[in-house]
Amino acid sequence: MLPATATEDDHLALLGLLNSSTACFWMKQIFHNKGSSVDQAGARQRTAPFEDFWEYDGTKLKQFPLPAGRALNLAQLLDKLAQHRAGFLPGAVLMLGAPTPRALEMARAGADDALGRMIAAQEDLDWQCYQLYGLIAEDLRYTKGVLPTIRLGQRAFEIVLARKVAAGEEETTWFARHGSTPITELPADWPAEYRAIVQRRIEIIESNANIALIERPEFKRRWNTDPWDEQQERALRGWLLDRLSKSR
Repeated sequence: MLPATATEDDHLALLGLLNSSTACFWMKQIFHNKGSSVDQAGARQRTAPFEDFWEYDGTKLKQFPLPAGRALNLAQLLDKLAQHRAGFLPGAVLMLGAPTPRALEMARAGADDALGRMIAAQEDLDWQCYQLYGLIAEDLRYTKGVLPTIRLGQRAFEIVLARKVAAGEEETTWFARHGSTPITELPADWPAEYRAIVQRRIEIIESNANIALIERPEFKRRWNTDPWDEQQERALRGWLLDRLSKSR
């Protein structure tokens, strides 16, 4: 708990660190691993490391080491984008009036765009934290303008992973599990400056053992969301049932 005098920015700055891949790596060295899937006997069995459940202990979390700096700007951006995206979700759209196919399709595009920018912002935050904790010396944030929209499968560690899979060096269910397409080359539609930054991140993953240890699926944000069609169906059913109950 922060003191009563703490500001919203104080909380966001701390959350930025706690939601980083660096913090995730630390937590998984400290907290209890409860395993993954549950068999008929009730025991948890490992399927893939990124599928494991963990018991997050508040007492142990107090030991989390804090660097001198903070990733406040990116934490603020992620918070802003999350609120922005929430306004595009089906439930929020239906609160504005009777739904139309066009309104829902436009909302889906807006939600996808916001999520893509959140993924890019989270990547920037992860790499800034590597610098804050002294794991790298370079600032590998994108500062040339608005962050591009990136999709699952396009992050630096995912490109490295896809290349290893293509070369027969590794097997993973990561891409299939998240419905993403593995790629081995950087997307051509990215701004040149962003391509250069991601290329540099890839080079560091491949050459820096400490970063390679953290830039793994089990320590990166998964961005699991319910499929849009399921969200839309739930929202539409709720909207219709609410109207029917009011018409009685």
